[in-house]
Amino acid sequence: MDRQYAEEGDFRVDLQASGPRTIEVGKAVREVTGCGLVDAKRTVDTAPSTIVGGLSEVSAALVRSRLEETGATASVSEGLHS
Repeated sequence: MDRQYAEEGDFRVDLQASGPRTIEVGKAVREVTGCGLVDAKRTVDTAPSTIVGGLSEVSAALVRSRLEETGATASVSEGLHS
């Protein structure tokens, strides 16, 4: 996981929809999670899904913003479980 997204806390980021630019969304998922290509594609293809949990509110907002830059719809929720 990229250091700017790694501050710990009780927030999670959920991908609601990938939008039309799924490749870019997959790249963003890989960037913020550090997962491989196959896992990122699976996450994007099975939206809605939790991208990452255990973040501070600030880090979660950064992840959400990064995903939304690619055209995805994402949300931040408090609590580690849906």
